Parts: sequence; C-alpha cells; structure tokens
Amino acid sequence: MQRSDFPPDGGCSADLTGYGDFTTIHDNLIEKNLFKATTGGFCAYGGSSASKPYPNAYNIVFKDNVFERAAAPQHPPSCGYYGTISDFNVNAPGNVWTNNAFDNGIPALP
Repeated sequence: MQRSDFPPDGGCSADLTGYGDFTTIHDNLIEKNLFKATTGGFCAYGGSSASKPYPNAYNIVFKDNVFERAAAPQHPPSCGYYGTISDFNVNAPGNVWTNNAFDNGIPALP
C-alpha cells in the first residue's frame, strides 16, 4: 500500500516517540536500530518534552543507532522533517548519546 505524505504534518510524529504524557520516561535502551527517514517532525523524541506533564526523562541511552538521511526537499537533510532527535536532554541523569550516525557514516548529534 502506497502512502502519501505531505510534510511536515503528513506522517507520524517520529519513528520513536518518548512522550511523558502519563508518566516519566526512564530506563530505556535504544541500541542498534535503523531509524528510517520520515516526513514526521523528527526520527526520535527523547522523553523530555517541556509541553508534557512529565517532561524529565532520565536513563535514556541511544547507542550504536543508524539514522537514514532524508532526501530533498527536506531541509536540512536529516532523519525527520525538522531534525534527527528532539527533547533529548544530554544533561539528565543517566542519559547517554553514543556512537550514533547517519547512514553515510557522519555522526548524528542530539
């Protein structure tokens, strides 16, 4: 089935969402995944969305993941329409971002 996307609002929010709607997001290991390019806002949300009732995610580890680069017309060329990851607090206790890269080998930064 072919799906028609109309960015930036035509797809899902992200390949992986960590929304603190009902409880604090914590103790998640996201390791060795391929995040496919999406017309959603980002490829992943890291759990610290200020607009959510529970915005203080902790012990979230992104390790050894590959983020597919989106083709034009997305700008900049990242995994999601607006970027690769959002709401990942690098300073939260236990949060780690290590060895994540785009599919062309360039490091993907939070």
